[in-house]
Amino acid sequence: MDENSFFLDRIKKITDPTQQKYLHDVLYDVFKGYTDYSDGKYQELEDRIYSEIPDSFDTGYIYTAAANRDEFSNLNNFWYQVKDFDLGGLAPPLLEIYADCEYGLIKPYIGKTVYADVKTDKGGYSDTALKVGFARVYREAIKRLYGVFSANGRPWMTVNCPFMFKFLDLTDEGGVIPAGEQVTEYKLKDCGLEKYILDKITLLWNVQGYEASLGAPVAFPTERMTLYSHDYKIKYPQSEYMFTGGNLTNFYTVAHSTRENVISLISETQETEDVFVCRIARKEDGYDSFTPRFTPQSNARKMRHADRQAGIGRFYPFTEAELERVCGAYADVGDSLKLAGVSVDENVGDAGDGVDLNRFTETLGFDKFSRRLVLKFDAPDKTDIFLNEKMWFLVSEAQRHINEYKCVGQIV
Repeated sequence: MDENSFFLDRIKKITDPTQQKYLHDVLYDVFKGYTDYSDGKYQELEDRIYSEIPDSFDTGYIYTAAANRDEFSNLNNFWYQVKDFDLGGLAPPLLEIYADCEYGLIKPYIGKTVYADVKTDKGGYSDTALKVGFARVYREAIKRLYGVFSANGRPWMTVNCPFMFKFLDLTDEGGVIPAGEQVTEYKLKDCGLEKYILDKITLLWNVQGYEASLGAPVAFPTERMTLYSHDYKIKYPQSEYMFTGGNLTNFYTVAHSTRENVISLISETQETEDVFVCRIARKEDGYDSFTPRFTPQSNARKMRHADRQAGIGRFYPFTEAELERVCGAYADVGDSLKLAGVSVDENVGDAGDGVDLNRFTETLGFDKFSRRLVLKFDAPDKTDIFLNEKMWFLVSEAQRHINEYKCVGQIV
């Protein structure tokens, strides 16, 4: 409860108008000044601690956005198209659409078949059966990003990307339209999503992936083995760089001892081939040089020193305050959803058709448990079309710490 809400709650409990006014004056003239002073000093202390012990997750925060393809330039230093992340030749669907509406309208079509009249550069096809599903390319990109984090020994945080579940694949599973033909026009038939479809929308994030060559390996002996140092020149020193390669095993990266803007990659093996470089851009790299169509979202956290310390130790899921701390830490979700309560219910279903955003991570098999930990959220603005997706993000992030229960989210 914020300060003003606390004051008003106490004032409303006084029925006598004179006493109510007296309490109002005391609270706002005396105590508010004291709390403002106290909060200011506390913030000064937090800033001082942060300057000495920064947030270790800060360089790995992922920002996402949706934008018009025609307005986006690949020359941007911060935003990159998610589909450009190297995915090993994932086959594209016949059509990809963006439905600018809330999940309740999209849900009935997931996994179902719709019909469309399709024109290509070589002909027309009437009543083509198309299967609807969430866009696979974006979920696979996040899965690969998780693999990069894991290979580099970096702790994983759930990616907050509500836009991802507005992108839908329309797949011609019957093979009616020959491979190689390009769709030039289409019209969905008897589908309730037509008026919400936006064309030429692409998903963006602050992750750049590319192939690069490392410097020639230099061998040096250690107490038990020979290690190899590979040098890599970086362009954006504020960014976080991670690497994966076929021959890289048990490696770590450090700043070069004498050369500026050079990373030394230390490995047990020599890497003679190109490696995959994953760069996570920081806001300093050009965040404001492009304005996406939709307000960006992120998994950036508002971290106090106490929060960082709490994250180091064991997470206690049965303490509601811990769940409240986790769910309330995210800057781009905090104003949309507030944790209103937690309960254990063995019979509740997966309300809201929750999607596990970390389905690719290894778990202890919480799906085998019949018990559900129900996280109930209050939404001040229920017209927000991203509410369900933001809830999935919070529930998936909480689930990373909990294996005894299957976490379920409900908007109350």
